[in-house]
Parts: sequence; structure tokens; C-alpha cells
Amino acid sequence: MAAYFTNKEVSIASLPQYEQVNFHPISKNQRSKALTILLISFLFLLLPFIIFNQLILSDPLATFVSVFTLLFIAFKCVDVILKQSKYGYALREKDALFRRGYITTVTTIIPFSRIQHMAINQSLFDKLYGISTLKIYTAGGSSSDIAIPGLSPKIANSLKDAISKQVDSNDREAI
Repeated sequence: MAAYFTNKEVSIASLPQYEQVNFHPISKNQRSKALTILLISFLFLLLPFIIFNQLILSDPLATFVSVFTLLFIAFKCVDVILKQSKYGYALREKDALFRRGYITTVTTIIPFSRIQHMAINQSLFDKLYGISTLKIYTAGGSSSDIAIPGLSPKIANSLKDAISKQVDSNDREAI
């Protein structure tokens, strides 16, 4: 006799509620790093343009462009501050979570069974601010699925070790 395919409905109420997870914030040094990069970019790329427009051209259009540029930089600073305050990460029994966004919040959840490998990165500015980024990769892509910035190197290594243990135990259970 042939077996019939079944696909029973799952109760939505029985699904895990990721919204109730206590997310750990990232380091405030990440905000300082992002603001530093933004201000250095402004100083080297836009400030000479503004000075040239104001001193050489003295054109109303140049004034408009300068004011618009300064407002844009102010907006980007506020954007960085608000964005960084909402970053958070968490580990549960079977998955890793990363939350970001302040207007719309995006939460990425990766089951440990899907994790292929992890890497800890530290740029020059990360080293200056004593932070690092944990990147978590799954199958099927060349970029990381989660990149958790603003972690102290100690926390990044602890998270990597904890996730590796969970991935290893999942691999053993699958055998």
C-alpha cells in the first residue's frame, strides 16, 4: 500500500517567541567607531569641498550645497546613534539571534544546525576602540548571515566557543 503525504498545521501559539528574548547590547565603542569614521570621512572628503565652494565660488548654490551637506552629516550622526542603540544579540538552546534597526526592527535567527563556520574580524578602528565583529556563516552564501559588531574580543571569542559547542553537539546528534 502506498503511504499518503501529510502536512499537519502547526499551532502558531506553540512557536517560540523571539520577541521575549533578552538581547544583550553591543559595546558603546561601536557607536564611537562609527561616528569617528563618519567624521573623518567628512573632514577629508566634504570639508575641502565646502571650503572651496564658500571661499572661492561664493555662490548661493554653493551655500545651499554646503548647508545641505552639513544637515546630511548631522542626520547621519543621529542615524548612527539611534541605530547602534538597538543592536542586540542572544543565544538560545538551538539558535543565535541578532537584532538591528530603529525604524523597522530586523531580527535574524540562525539555527545552530545551519551554521557552517564563524570568524572574528577586527579592523584598524576596531582595534583602536577595543572591539571586534563576530561573523556567522551558513551554507549557500559567500557573505555572513549575521555580523555582530561591537563585541569585546573576549565576548566574541566566548560566543564563538559557545556556538561551536552547540554546532558540534548538533552534528553528533545527527549521526
